[in-house]
Amino acid sequence: MHSTFYLEQIKQFQAPSTEDFIRLFINQHSWYKHLSDERDGTFFFYLLPTITANENKAIISYVWSNSLSKSWGENYDSEKERDEAMLGNLMSEHSIPKEILEIGKFKLSRFIHGSYSNATDYFFESPVKKSFAELHQEIIKDLRKHLNELVERCFENNHLSPI
Repeated sequence: MHSTFYLEQIKQFQAPSTEDFIRLFINQHSWYKHLSDERDGTFFFYLLPTITANENKAIISYVWSNSLSKSWGENYDSEKERDEAMLGNLMSEHSIPKEILEIGKFKLSRFIHGSYSNATDYFFESPVKKSFAELHQEIIKDLRKHLNELVERCFENNHLSPI
């Protein structure tokens, strides 16, 4: 799908609030426990039309590429192969252009979650490492900037929600 068509479709909605999405995202369930301490968890963030009839705000959605496997018990040979397969799935399922999905690609670690329970194990083993709180705030700041760039790219001169 060509990005111009996608952008025309998504611009029919209001830009989403990245702040509301971040608040929801960082407090979701326990999926973050499957991420490593390093920022090597590949996530794809993307915008979708709203589902609710009375709401006119586009939705920021996401998928973690590590959750994708070829079939039962069979994994991809490389992160690149898995990410390409995830891109293909998103392109066909939601008709989102690859260049838009590439803009939404972001790396996370388990420090994204405010209640990461093993945080003390991480920074007490080496005094030169950043604290959990510092790493958490760094990721939140990067994610906020990243999502704002995605929203700006898709909505350009349209009204942007406050961050």
